[in-house]
Amino acid sequence: MTRRELPRLLLLSALCALPPLSIDMGLPSLPAAAAALRVGTPEAALTVTLFMAGFALSPIAYGVLSDALGRRPLLLGGLALFAAGGVACLFARSLGWLLVARLVQGAGAGCGPTLAFAATRDRLTGHHLGRRLALLTMLLNTAPVIAPSLGAACLALGGWRGVYGVLAAAGVLLLAAALAGFDETRPSSARGEPASLGRLRRDVAMLSRRPDMVRPGLVYALSAGSMFAYVSTSPLLLMQRLGASPALYAGLFAVTGSGIVLGALLSGRLLHRIAPAMSCGAGLALTLAGPVGAAGLLAAGVEAVGPVVACMAVATFGYGVVAPAAAHATLGPVPDLAGTASALMNSVQMLCMALASFVASLLFGALGSFAPSTAMVIFALASAGCLLLWGRTAKAGPAMRPAATHSIGEA
Repeated sequence: MTRRELPRLLLLSALCALPPLSIDMGLPSLPAAAAALRVGTPEAALTVTLFMAGFALSPIAYGVLSDALGRRPLLLGGLALFAAGGVACLFARSLGWLLVARLVQGAGAGCGPTLAFAATRDRLTGHHLGRRLALLTMLLNTAPVIAPSLGAACLALGGWRGVYGVLAAAGVLLLAAALAGFDETRPSSARGEPASLGRLRRDVAMLSRRPDMVRPGLVYALSAGSMFAYVSTSPLLLMQRLGASPALYAGLFAVTGSGIVLGALLSGRLLHRIAPAMSCGAGLALTLAGPVGAAGLLAAGVEAVGPVVACMAVATFGYGVVAPAAAHATLGPVPDLAGTASALMNSVQMLCMALASFVASLLFGALGSFAPSTAMVIFALASAGCLLLWGRTAKAGPAMRPAATHSIGEA
């Protein structure tokens, strides 16, 4: 990596980390925000729901428009929207004001992973693309590990408004960094016809008919759902059922988060040695083994946080292996529509994560400590089913250009 490349990588990494940080940093401040705005904590929790709604819907617009207009103007517009939403959150005087501001902020944050992945696909191919996607995927999925601690620090220093002040400042800084250091990666010769609803429908329909893109994309999204089933219910499992203190919980959560980091690093090194589908198969085996092992321990009466978290770390390591390989396989076949493909991939991932959180929470009332493992297994099996279909697609010889083993810049 050259000195010129490092700032670009740092910017793309920050763009990937922006949405999960924006979601999870606000969690510790929910009770304080509820008290200040004179509402209940469940009503204050709608700030997370509205942010995720904005984030889930906006990537499609960013992807399609960036394919037609270029990545840079859409990135600048999205970051400006995120910063404006953050400022509105900072000065909110009512819950309604805060919810609208969070919706706007989420819509702005949708530009981050979508355009970071698309810009990376514009510039890189082959195993260089795989390694870069591994780094971005690692940061996208480890940001939630540190976000609650950052949120607690902001809460202690500046109250609940301090959290939104930091997010607003982050949006302004990222906007300045993008203005100074984000070069256009999609040349005008590759943009085709102007953006329109007709183009949106046609591009999405075309991609949905590409099994060599859809099936690895579903593996990516459903495996993220399996991981998020644990993330969303981990406080209930580790603190409420297994008795971990808040400080211990933070440390244990970091252990499982480190599994994603290590898995993604390994995946990046494997992508030029073995097929992405094989990496996904190995990773999904671990993603299934982890919750099955945790359920077995709980069934045997072993209700100690250490062994249970060790099993979950195996699962998150497996997800770390799966995500970069699946993302590489999803974006690789469609270089001309990388923005739209990235948007679809990230939108479906967000929907799967939200569904997994709902399923795991719903099961907790009936299954108790077994609920996270059960939900994780459901989504991991669904991902494995898509992997089997993907394998059939690969054997049938999908119509895709073979990936080069060098970057576009090097070529």
